[in-house]
Amino acid sequence: MTTRELVRDFVRGATGGSASSGRLRIEEGNVLVNYSTPIAIRIGNKVVLNSSKYSVTTSKHQNRVRDYADSRRLIEVSSTEFEEIYPGGKSINEVLEGSERNNG
Repeated sequence: MTTRELVRDFVRGATGGSASSGRLRIEEGNVLVNYSTPIAIRIGNKVVLNSSKYSVTTSKHQNRVRDYADSRRLIEVSSTEFEEIYPGGKSINEVLEGSERNNG
């Protein structure tokens, strides 16, 4: 499976799989991981994207998530906010309520 196919399938709800390289994979049924970096998580019908910059390859995967996810389903957050959700256990709403972009 190509990385493009894996990202597409992840956004569409796939709960497992990996790209042929093995570096990009779906873990725990709803987390898209590149090497050891979680870059997206599905929560309900939403896709939460860790939009922090890491590498050229990770940026390609992040852009593919943006391409495949409907804008109404996509929530982009910083790596700090993402870590509060996964593995931190906070809800999306808790994180977004505490973020600067929703204050004021």
